[in-house]
Amino acid sequence: MDDLKKVYSRSKFALSLSDNTFITFSLLAFVVFGSVLLLNHEMWRDEMRAWLHAKDSISLASLYRNIRYDGHPYLWYIGLYIITRFTTQPIAMQICHLILAAGAGYIFLKYSPFTRLQKLFFILGYFPLYEYGIISRNYALGILLIFAFCGLFRASRDKNFLLLSCILFLLAQTNFFALIICACLGCMVFFECIYDRELRKDLSQKKGEIGAAITLFVLGIVLSILECAPPSDYRQVRISTYEWYANIDLRYLGKVITAIWKSYVPIPAIQYDFWGTNIVSSEAVQLVFSIVLLGFFLLVFARKLVALCLYACGTLGILSIVYVKFFGVGTLRHYGHLFILLIACLWISTYYPDRKTTWKVLNRLSNFCSRHKDKAIIGIFIAQLIAGIIAGGFDLFYPFSGSKETANFIKNHRMENMLMMGNSHVATRAVAGYLNREIYCPQIILRGSLADSNKTIIVDIQELMNRRKEDYGVELFGNNPEKLFQNAKELMKQRKEDILLILNYDPHTMNRNISEYPLIKITESHDDIVHGEKFFLYVMQYNKPG
Repeated sequence: MDDLKKVYSRSKFALSLSDNTFITFSLLAFVVFGSVLLLNHEMWRDEMRAWLHAKDSISLASLYRNIRYDGHPYLWYIGLYIITRFTTQPIAMQICHLILAAGAGYIFLKYSPFTRLQKLFFILGYFPLYEYGIISRNYALGILLIFAFCGLFRASRDKNFLLLSCILFLLAQTNFFALIICACLGCMVFFECIYDRELRKDLSQKKGEIGAAITLFVLGIVLSILECAPPSDYRQVRISTYEWYANIDLRYLGKVITAIWKSYVPIPAIQYDFWGTNIVSSEAVQLVFSIVLLGFFLLVFARKLVALCLYACGTLGILSIVYVKFFGVGTLRHYGHLFILLIACLWISTYYPDRKTTWKVLNRLSNFCSRHKDKAIIGIFIAQLIAGIIAGGFDLFYPFSGSKETANFIKNHRMENMLMMGNSHVATRAVAGYLNREIYCPQIILRGSLADSNKTIIVDIQELMNRRKEDYGVELFGNNPEKLFQNAKELMKQRKEDILLILNYDPHTMNRNISEYPLIKITESHDDIVHGEKFFLYVMQYNKPG
């Protein structure tokens, strides 16, 4: 009997060692591939925006003033603010982001119920490795917290509701789509408490803990909404973009539903500017595939009511926001939360037993889909892996943005101390981040890497808008090189020095007469994957009198 116990103990240890080895090598592969891609990824304006806000803020109060128009919760910005107290090099943000993505990968490898092959394909897939791993935004932090919730959640009476609420509180502070998933996860816990009689009885003995958990959860939701809500003068700053759309348009609705296919099977078109494309170009075909996938997984969860409600409500919530807020033109980084929601639902559904419904046809369909669930999952994970390979390959061999190349050219030719002017603070934001210096942006009539502030000046946005309207009208310089060069010429005479112009368009293609200005073209960056960040460098020369 003792010999049998020893054999059992050794076999159990071997199994545990094998699992740990698999996790170690899988995570190592993720970190190695991620590091290679990270070092070759050129950050674009949206990535650099948060970094510049944090770096150029002299206090948390000024950080709040800088980010109040971004429409994102504050957790990611606060983390970057802490990092920028130690370094001003933007690669620190990328390293921190990869660590967060690796943490999410570890939790998935360690605690998720998927097979080893599925786990490996997932963490090396498009969203975990590339979109939410290499591109440094606030989404990786949300994925980490979602997986942490799934790992801690159990369909039992022994839940630590206060700890789960803490995770949901932080999750609500990451981004708006994570807020939707957060609300659905919190409602799922509440629904389970009502649905499960035995759990409801036990909760009567934990009234203090439950009250604190509910308060913390609601507080997180409210704070996130307040942080995302635009200030009263928002329309003056973002003149055209963020209205609500409430009209009923079936064609438009169909376009929104295609987000399901794009998120589950994000294989891009084989072209260097792949970002945002899909291998299936027909929206009608995408719509059909999306409806099939949605129906399939609804049937998979049909006999697990808690998971069904989470999947249906979460998917409906995300699609609704894309419909009414983003006008159907959300991007893969938005749509990807549909895929993450699916993973969370598949994960949580394993905590619950199957329950037959009273409808025989529904039971048969659910049985069929459940039998083929693993095949569908592995198929989706393979598609994600292929998409990750394509995206990573193109990003490795083609510049994602021309910002880093432009900044390196300026540094290598010792032009970093020149007076610089960009045609748009938005377009040149990433260049300013890599140069770690300010760039004059005539649209906003001040020098700085941010739209409304720099290290020493905090400009009242109302005054800023009035000044811009008074001096130049509502037309921006971005598409008017004549006004841009005229402004540069005036500045050049005032400063009595050459000006380096950093433009994200070639002024000679604008059909404008610019020959009167003393311009010399220096170079242009290579074509970029993300549109709008191919840069052209010109020098406007100052001729000294006599």
